[in-house]
Amino acid sequence: MRFFVPSANDLHQAEEMYRTIRERVAASAGPVKDRRIYRLKFKQEGTQHTALVGSDRHAFGNQPVLAIFEGSDGVHYVCTQAGSASDGEPHPVDRNAVVEAEDFSALA
Repeated sequence: MRFFVPSANDLHQAEEMYRTIRERVAASAGPVKDRRIYRLKFKQEGTQHTALVGSDRHAFGNQPVLAIFEGSDGVHYVCTQAGSASDGEPHPVDRNAVVEAEDFSALA
């Protein structure tokens, strides 16, 4: 899957939105790795879930997933739209709960 951010009109806007969300996550949770994650499979209370960029069908409510980051400590952050597309409210997923993280296959 090619890199995108939901609600971005073009690649330039997607890059700006992604940078803004990434900076917010890093400011609140610490450094994040450079990888761009498209899909995150994880277990929560014994059930496997999937968070997919662009999807609103996930364990964190009904807002679309804007971005998924991996912190330097292995914790993943699923960012959903909170008020505006640049908010990217992060939902932490413990590294021990992660089953698989799939990166975007192309960046542009």
